[in-house]
Amino acid sequence: MIKVSGRLRFPALSRLLDRLPPDFDAVADARGWQSLYKRRERPYVTTQIILFAHGFYREFLQDCYEDLEAGKDTHMEGIYYQRLAPLAKDHKVIFRFPCNVAPVGFPAARTKSYTQLSQLAVNAIRGVARRILPNWWI
Repeated sequence: MIKVSGRLRFPALSRLLDRLPPDFDAVADARGWQSLYKRRERPYVTTQIILFAHGFYREFLQDCYEDLEAGKDTHMEGIYYQRLAPLAKDHKVIFRFPCNVAPVGFPAARTKSYTQLSQLAVNAIRGVARRILPNWWI
């Protein structure tokens, strides 16, 4: 099962799928373990694109909205991280995409496009950094 933000396209999705093990339970880009500058106080997973084995999602994540309603976090990104982190030791949870999967389209929070020259430069740097420093966010 692949969840993507509907306003975005992901041309590198097939490359990501080719690089993942076929039996993963969850795959998400997590921002929380390490950052180039500091450790995040409130780790989260990005939800522009996130992948789950259907049975794993149904068993462990389908009721995440209840945590949101209960006020355990203010965003689903944080709740997904809180749920996935303890499951990672016993399940195949991948917290870092093996390749850069840059979106194409317009972000929700700003009027700029992901295809602007400045964003394309950032995407290129991130793509190289994933190979050199795969566990660091830049």
